Amino acid sequence: MENHERVECELLEQCDQVATLVECFTWLQQCDECIEQLEELCRVKLTGAVINFNHIEPRRFLEDAREIVLERVRDAVERYGSVKVNTAFNGEFATKDKRAIKSINTKNIEIYRYTDLREWYEGHVIEPTLTSLEEFQERDSGLALSRILNVTVSVNKLNPMHAGCHVEVPREIVTKRAVISVRTTDNACFAWSVVAALYPAEKYTERESSYPHYTAVLNLASIEFPMILKDINKFERLNAMSINVYGIENKQVFPLWLTSDKKEKHVNMLYLLGHFAWIKNLSRLVSSQLSRKEHKKFFCGRTNERLQCHAMDCGKMNDCAIRLPSEDDKWLEFGNYNSIRTLGEYSDLYLKTDVLLLADIFENFRESCVASYGLDPVYYYTMPGFAWDATLKHTRIRFELLTDIDMVMFIERDIRGGLSQCSGRYAQANNKYMRSYDPSEPSTYLMYYDVNNLYGWAMCQPLPYAEFRWVKDVVNFDVSAIAPDSPTGYILEVDLEYPQRLHDQHIDLPFCPTRDKPPGKREDKLLATLNTNFKTRAKNDFEKNLYKLMNNAVFGNTMENVRNHVDVKLITKWDGRYGTEAMIAKPNFHSRSIFAENLIAVELRKLEMKFNKPIYMGMCIFDISKVCLYEFHYVYMLPLFHDKCKIIYTDTDSLIYRVECENIYETMKRDIRHERLSGGQRVRYVSREQNSTRSDEGREQRYDNDRIRWTQSEDVRGEGRW
Repeated sequence: MENHERVECELLEQCDQVATLVECFTWLQQCDECIEQLEELCRVKLTGAVINFNHIEPRRFLEDAREIVLERVRDAVERYGSVKVNTAFNGEFATKDKRAIKSINTKNIEIYRYTDLREWYEGHVIEPTLTSLEEFQERDSGLALSRILNVTVSVNKLNPMHAGCHVEVPREIVTKRAVISVRTTDNACFAWSVVAALYPAEKYTERESSYPHYTAVLNLASIEFPMILKDINKFERLNAMSINVYGIENKQVFPLWLTSDKKEKHVNMLYLLGHFAWIKNLSRLVSSQLSRKEHKKFFCGRTNERLQCHAMDCGKMNDCAIRLPSEDDKWLEFGNYNSIRTLGEYSDLYLKTDVLLLADIFENFRESCVASYGLDPVYYYTMPGFAWDATLKHTRIRFELLTDIDMVMFIERDIRGGLSQCSGRYAQANNKYMRSYDPSEPSTYLMYYDVNNLYGWAMCQPLPYAEFRWVKDVVNFDVSAIAPDSPTGYILEVDLEYPQRLHDQHIDLPFCPTRDKPPGKREDKLLATLNTNFKTRAKNDFEKNLYKLMNNAVFGNTMENVRNHVDVKLITKWDGRYGTEAMIAKPNFHSRSIFAENLIAVELRKLEMKFNKPIYMGMCIFDISKVCLYEFHYVYMLPLFHDKCKIIYTDTDSLIYRVECENIYETMKRDIRHERLSGGQRVRYVSREQNSTRSDEGREQRYDNDRIRWTQSEDVRGEGRW
């Protein structure tokens, strides 16, 4: 497999070196041969590889590979009935001086015919891979993903625990007389073992005739045999009992399944080559392990069973054994301030302190909210709901809802998000702060500016709230006659002619339309102003993030799209007026998800909706927020640097510039009337008292070059720190 990966890497490297048509055909032929070899390897080992050619972002690559992976897994499940599948994300990781190919593997997951494959792929492939990738890159190794190679899928045929035939118990176990194995004639050896435990026989313990039939004494509704581990939990619920299952490997007993809640009726079972047997005496079964080892021996307080030190903490721990050092082999000394004696007591102490800590945090959160807004968050489900009520309470504004459908659609047409674009594909800096500075070339800087609290600032401007009506005399309507501080505002849908002579001048940051300055004066009694003031007085990061979230949550409520609301119904039956059959027949049926044999979720689209959100306010916030970036670029940067500055990239609230000058920091400091600097780290465009400021987010390092792969992904390389 390593040889194939090496060939694959070589082909990918050769891709950029193809110059002629002949070389192109040769390279394609080599690719086909490599793919055929990989496919042949996959057929033999039930392993597939989805090769990456042009993806840069891991999530998009994994999402695009979804259908290919699911098709292969689906075929394997149809062929074998049940499989175990895991994936490996392979990529090239690099530091400043080395490169290495690393793999990020996911856990093997059992997949059956009833498994939701899309849910499995999202929850057990995409999310764990991205989480592991992020954690891997944050470690001290300094390795960062430079190229995605492929994702391999390993499919393993799974033979679930079949209990169909009797298995001879190993001699070393028979001699201990700790296990009863009932000779069964069907696949229900699991049930016979339970019956043997509940109704022990005095003689002929291996015969079925010595026990009542399991169908007469056990509740087996929806239970299928042969039994598999994942169905034991269902069996426990149906029969009000608990079960532990153990296995044997290298003559050592280890847990396979541990109950989460030990009941009065409790059965220990041994699993041997697809066969279940009743463990009559667990202490006797593990006695050889206890006698050969010099570890400390424990007794389980709930079962009085003699267990080795690595035995389980009665279902509260993981399903693997725990090994602790002996008294003579401990290296750490600590003060037992809480007089803890067992691991269970340590677990209880941890849970108590964790709950108390979270309770203190939430009480502190409540105090902050009550002090700031006079509202208690325990009465709200979500933070956005709390933020919206705080807005209505603090501003004392009654928002008028639109009752004219034409007005609603007019506003919806005018909702425009932030501008996001790449104006330049590549830029490289060259200035005196860089080690690679070339004095013979012009001095250039790459500057990244971000608007702080953009939507909060926009919400502090005059916004509509009531008395909506159409303009009657559109023909004679004169926009220029409207005073900047007019108490009446207008939302206009216009046709504009963009002069050809302005195209080149506005190519970096086109706008249509914009205003010289936001209209009107700032209103003092606005929640965004209140949150901004709270944020500046915040004493810790928690409070800063709280008030930032409050601003964003209010904006989100003004932009909530009620058209996206859905009805989800949980159904436990097929027929009837409110059954699944009837729901699927509805014209607004959208989709369904099966959770269990008798539980299904049906998603229905809304047949009617109530427009009870002031979306006109969100639309105006969007448009007003654009003015902030336009002013910074056209009013400040262009008059200051003229054609020496160029926008490389812009997003809703940020700009990346390439500026040609001797020292951009000194240049901006000289214009102190227009700029306010705070410690050389924050570049403020408006005065300190205003709500919207621009931060130089490149303050941690100076950028020497910048590649923009697509609109939402920047590849920035830095040199040095300052």
